[in-house]
Amino acid sequence: MGIRERRSAPGLGLGAFLVGLGSGWLIFGSVRVTSNLFAWTLIFGGAMISLSSLFSYFNRFSAVRGVTGGLVVGLIISMIATAPFNFAVSTSGSYRATDTKTFTGPVLAKGIYLEVDNFNGPIQVSTWARDEYSIELDIRAKGETQSEAERHMEELDIEFRDTDDQGKKRLTLGYDIPPMAHSLYSITVRAYLPGEAVIELDLGSNNGGISLEDLGGGVIYLSTSNGALSFENVRVERVRASSSNGGIFGDLSAKYADFSTSNGRIELSLSSTVSGEYHLGTRNGWIELDLSSSAQVGYDIDLSTSNGGIDIDLPNLDYRIDQNTRKRVVTEGFSGKLIQITIHASTSNAGIDVGT
Repeated sequence: MGIRERRSAPGLGLGAFLVGLGSGWLIFGSVRVTSNLFAWTLIFGGAMISLSSLFSYFNRFSAVRGVTGGLVVGLIISMIATAPFNFAVSTSGSYRATDTKTFTGPVLAKGIYLEVDNFNGPIQVSTWARDEYSIELDIRAKGETQSEAERHMEELDIEFRDTDDQGKKRLTLGYDIPPMAHSLYSITVRAYLPGEAVIELDLGSNNGGISLEDLGGGVIYLSTSNGALSFENVRVERVRASSSNGGIFGDLSAKYADFSTSNGRIELSLSSTVSGEYHLGTRNGWIELDLSSSAQVGYDIDLSTSNGGIDIDLPNLDYRIDQNTRKRVVTEGFSGKLIQITIHASTSNAGIDVGT
């Protein structure tokens, strides 16, 4: 007896098409459809149809193919149909509207926590000799006409909260705006915090760098895409920072640090004033470390690369591994040093240079 082929009911595909058409008409008729959104919708639709076809090929869930195809086709048709009314290329709009926003307040607590979720612009955090904070925003909105740019500026909903939690000042900054509308704005955030406070940060920026200056703190989290991470006179307990398509630069001191990036260099000067552990990783980028040569500091360093060289210029080293693409060195008498620094660094298609 042959295997009976499973057939999906014709009504399933038609019903899914109508659901996709109606849903898409409501969605795409009420938002600005950018070229990026259009492309991602095609990619998502193609992937869903391909997956449903694979299920059907192996005679499992054959009805999924008709439902998925109808839903995707309905969405795409509705997007094309509403395009003449509401389509915007993400790079279009030569008119600009500008505005500034400033949030200030006293800081009586010994600790302060700042959380920022930004896009299309940098985040800059530094300290000053005041018992108050100031967060300044420089905002630009674009449009195909001046009135449209100004309307976009009015539609930007900024969410800022200032609360006190168990003796700590908590500041949060974000935006209530659909991701598909991010291309209409660029926002620069500058924060000034009390220098005497213990500072904790959770900062994220899409298409923008993050820079910290003259800052002492507890735990810091940094995340950015298409932007660099920079540090100037930063002293923290723990820092975890990641970037894509951006380098990591500056000088800092931390008890624990984890830095990662892709397609970017890592150039750091470690002040080595306290014992610490550093994990550094990048792809397609050089790693350059400037370390202290003080006799009070000992190092345990493990470096690895592929298709690149490693150069270490430090005194009194014991080589545990000495290969072209992997070196492990330990300062003689490491266990007796007042300050002990452990470094793990890796890269690919580039070299590593460690010296004083």
